[in-house]
Amino acid sequence: MYGAPEFPARPFWNACEETPVEMTVIVQRMVKARFAGVAFSHDPLSGEAVTLIETVASLGEAMVSGVDKGMSARVSDQQLLGCDPALEPHKALLLEVATLAANASAALGLPADIEWAADDQKLWLLQARPVTSLREARSLEPVLEWAELYIASDDALMDFRPLPAFAQYFRSKRRPLALFAQTHGVSAGQALLVKANRQGLVEPAMSQVLLDRLSTDQVVLDFSDQVRQQILERGALLERLLELSDERVVCFVVREFLKGETGLITQACDDGSTTCEWSSEGLLAINRGIAGTQRARLVAHDPTGPADALQLHSITHAAGELLGSVQLEWVRAGQQLHLIDFSPLSTFVQVEDSTEIRLISPGYADGPVVVVTAGRQMEELSISATVSINSIPTSSSLGAELEELERQLRAHDGQAIVVSPRPYAALAALLPFARGFVFEKASMLCHLSILLREHGIPAVESEALYQQGLAGQRITFSQSPKALPHAVNEVRELQ
Repeated sequence: MYGAPEFPARPFWNACEETPVEMTVIVQRMVKARFAGVAFSHDPLSGEAVTLIETVASLGEAMVSGVDKGMSARVSDQQLLGCDPALEPHKALLLEVATLAANASAALGLPADIEWAADDQKLWLLQARPVTSLREARSLEPVLEWAELYIASDDALMDFRPLPAFAQYFRSKRRPLALFAQTHGVSAGQALLVKANRQGLVEPAMSQVLLDRLSTDQVVLDFSDQVRQQILERGALLERLLELSDERVVCFVVREFLKGETGLITQACDDGSTTCEWSSEGLLAINRGIAGTQRARLVAHDPTGPADALQLHSITHAAGELLGSVQLEWVRAGQQLHLIDFSPLSTFVQVEDSTEIRLISPGYADGPVVVVTAGRQMEELSISATVSINSIPTSSSLGAELEELERQLRAHDGQAIVVSPRPYAALAALLPFARGFVFEKASMLCHLSILLREHGIPAVESEALYQQGLAGQRITFSQSPKALPHAVNEVRELQ
């Protein structure tokens, strides 16, 4: 009752030394663990049937609380795919843990997340729960419904959760832009988040309503992690969806493909003007450096510049005030401007995904930093009884340090990135107020990492970005699970 892990919870008990406390006590055997840890029966990012194991050579409390990163291993079909060198002598134990995770998954009827411990005698299952971010449903009833991915409220998307990682990425990056465009009276292109099975897609009345919601001749389909960014004629979309579908109810994204007659890029200048570059060969050709372009300096309506010059000029500067130093990407279709994307003005540092940056939760985040300092108090809070994977605590329940961090995040209106040496479980109290998280070192399966994925908050492990945050520099990162080991990613550092 008076130990460090229990003390933060005492206000909830209304307990003090002068007040007698009556309670029911459960006594459990303490496993004297030589190894303990966590295992997922399925990869928590891709959903593949590959068991992901993380362990420490002690009690597992330090790892699941985020204090200790632990050692990792991957197992598939009773074959060890890889592990930390220190675990190689313990292959038999790893295979046994994988079997235990598979059995837990079978018993729950869903992919499972287990906590386990091994003493000198046997392997123990400490607890198990379904992995809610990998739910899969099957139905013989027709299912076909959709919502606006960019502008729908979080409540409107509840029936579609957990979102596919690519949908989460699109929403985390494009939603601020779409709401900004809506405020300024321009289109940002439409993206539909669709939940469907084959039975729903073959219903002519249901599928025709979906097609009627799309206004462009071509669309971009993102159906799964393997089927991405397929450009299709709108009339061929249904046929392609039927090829990919069965009775499983799946979520996917259909985006309008706006090529238009002209692609444009605008950038605000320090002197109050706007640089605009455009080409009739399209936005994609400009970005790839293969288009012949024209350029103009916009200050107001300029007859030598493109049509809608004043609108381009004013919106570009408004975007700078809201989003920071960015350039905007546009398409003009007919007489209408469509705001397609934005990019931070930055230099690029090439880093290896396998060594310099590690995906914890997919998405895009950009913002100023709020730094968490390492300390014994944060570690003790993270293993206290008030921190649970099943709920998000309030900062007031965890003390002054968390309250101060929340105050700093609120001062940035939820647009700041939390920079922390470890994914301390106590930081769950900050989830509602942060744009993203950067860790110096992190466990994929600790409580905070799981909550980040389940709540759709982007997060990465990166020593380079962590050091950048400690220096007080603004951080931008963009990570998706499609990157393979040793693939090169761009980490954008705002100047």
